[in-house]
Amino acid sequence: MSNMVVRTNVFALNAHRNMKNVGLEQSRASNRLSSGYRINSAADDAAGLAISETMRAQIRGLDQASRNSQDGQAMLQTTEGGLEEIGNMLQRVRELIVQASNDTNTQDQRTMIEQEIAQLGQEISSMQQRVEFNTNRVLAMGPEVDFSEAIESFAEGIVELAEAYEEFSEAREEFDEARAEWNAAESAWLTAQSSGDPEAIAEAAEEYAEAAVEFGEALEEWTEAQEEWREAQDEWSGEFAGARSEILGEFRSASSNNHVAWFQVGANADQGIQFDFETVSRVVAVSGALVSMVAQGMVTLGTHGDGGVGHGEALSSMASDIQTALDELNSVRANLGAVQNRMDYTMRSLDVSSENLSDSESRVRNADMAREMMRFTMSNVLQQASISMLSQANQMPNNLLQILR
Repeated sequence: MSNMVVRTNVFALNAHRNMKNVGLEQSRASNRLSSGYRINSAADDAAGLAISETMRAQIRGLDQASRNSQDGQAMLQTTEGGLEEIGNMLQRVRELIVQASNDTNTQDQRTMIEQEIAQLGQEISSMQQRVEFNTNRVLAMGPEVDFSEAIESFAEGIVELAEAYEEFSEAREEFDEARAEWNAAESAWLTAQSSGDPEAIAEAAEEYAEAAVEFGEALEEWTEAQEEWREAQDEWSGEFAGARSEILGEFRSASSNNHVAWFQVGANADQGIQFDFETVSRVVAVSGALVSMVAQGMVTLGTHGDGGVGHGEALSSMASDIQTALDELNSVRANLGAVQNRMDYTMRSLDVSSENLSDSESRVRNADMAREMMRFTMSNVLQQASISMLSQANQMPNNLLQILR
């Protein structure tokens, strides 16, 4: 095409078009350099934007899940700390039971031991209501269980056991006295016979007969007391032991799933760890009830008999209940520790996944600064050249003036 036209300057239009394209490229490079992102809008890379946004959602979910794991660990650590102190108290109660089971203790001494056990039982109940994490009572998140009737039944049973033992002891004392009198009367009768005095023989024989009758009655009463004592023991091991079974049975109660905590430790739905806080609540509640039962039994037995002597065996049997509570508590603590260790590995896995995913997202979204600087420099040079060419193209129509002169 000839350049000897005025109405259409093709050279200028061409220079203008190229300058505009270079300006767009320069603007895009400037935008990437200033933001640090290769993709600043969907127009930059539609597919890349979709991939990047999906990765970003996953990364943010992973980071929050990691923080959730840390919060969950803190909650479990608070729970385990409370259980540790309760375990220490149960250890002390068990130690006191072993001490009180020795019949060398007097009634007053057992009463003092019972006072410490009662205080420990109250502290266990107090801790269940006091230990909190973010206002959640972590030791009392299950349904409340009332053990008052079971403890009362236990106390009634142990009272009957103690009373039967007292009657047995009194009957044995009376039997021992009657036997001693009968032995003395028998000796007197034999002595009278050797003397040959009919009067003395008759009198000794009468006393000997009376002593024999009293001895027989005492033997009968003692035998009845023995049977009643055995019946009381059987009843204690049967009917009243049911109260202990009722309390201990709460250890095995099925969870209602209403107090199973969910720790969201994943970036997506249904990625979490569950922990049954109802089991924790039951263990603490049963432990407190058992300690109260021990205190009640100890004070009851301590007020019967000669300073409680003879009741050490009954007190000793309570140590097995506290040991059961300790075993259950240790089982819960072990589970707590296992879940905490699991969360440790979960956090590490989440952090590694977030790091790797962030690296992948960076490759899709972030700008290569050296490359963009190269493009910016190139477009800057081209823009200046375009301006120069446009200026030259605009001067071409002036050449026609030479012809028109």
